[in-house]
Amino acid sequence: MITKEDYEKLKEYYDYQRLREYNKERVHDQVQEFLDRVEKMSKQEGEENPLEHSLEEMVESIWEKTQEKDWHFPIPESWVPRNPKWRLWRECS
Repeated sequence: MITKEDYEKLKEYYDYQRLREYNKERVHDQVQEFLDRVEKMSKQEGEENPLEHSLEEMVESIWEKTQEKDWHFPIPESWVPRNPKWRLWRECS
């Protein structure tokens, strides 16, 4: 968790890290959605899913190739990072 005091001292750093985390989560969600569709199609056709167990490898591969210019900005107000390390004091319950 990022305390209010830490955030105020290093606002630009934390804003950047949170933007990075937000975009990495977006990549993860998009890959997960793709893999879910492949899984559904494989089941419909009675075949094994050729991409089973590929989520993290695919996310890392895509994330490594993603450039900052391709990131989505700004972070939506309602977004709360999955990783508690990047949550602001006001996002913790």
